[in-house]
Amino acid sequence: MTRILSVDGGGTKLIGMLFDENLTLLGQGRAGGVNLTQTTLEDCRANVRTCLDGVFSQEKPERIDIVYAVFVGPVQELTDELSRRIKVDRFIRCDEKAAGLLAGNLKRQGLLALSGTGAGVSWVKADGSRESVGYLGPIFGDQGSGPWMGLQAVRAISRAVNGWGEPTALLPLIQEAWQADSVSDMVGILKRHPAPYRMLGELTPLIGR
Repeated sequence: MTRILSVDGGGTKLIGMLFDENLTLLGQGRAGGVNLTQTTLEDCRANVRTCLDGVFSQEKPERIDIVYAVFVGPVQELTDELSRRIKVDRFIRCDEKAAGLLAGNLKRQGLLALSGTGAGVSWVKADGSRESVGYLGPIFGDQGSGPWMGLQAVRAISRAVNGWGEPTALLPLIQEAWQADSVSDMVGILKRHPAPYRMLGELTPLIGR
């Protein structure tokens, strides 16, 4: 039986799925993100371990024939943890944009728009090369990403409480979510968080309300 491990990791989550040549699911795991703009290296390592614990919780084969990994983070953490657990015959790190196009419509060439922890648009060519805009990270831009949306929300609150913006319904929603008594509390909570941009990205469900 051929065993294939597919891994997809970014700023918000890490997902692993083990399956055979007939696409029979043999195991799956899920954990937090691995992108170091959104999390710490220690949390990244812990998330890799948690994800693989889930993948191999039902079955741990002697070896894996091939690993396909989209890993927006320090991929060495994944390869090292795998090597401690199991023999891997082939490890292929997949480009996020090309993999997204394949996942979306089974095409190797086309236009792809991504909006998640990061954001950007790419024209992916059949030879694997691409032209892209965006993907600059939460400090330089990533307009349309989850952290960018969260940043706009807290800035709207800042404008409202300082008197140069309109009142916003986001203030009580985020105060409740963060269990903050005041805007000053919110500032402190965000500053103390080990991955503040990830915390901002987690506000998107509230913003949608």
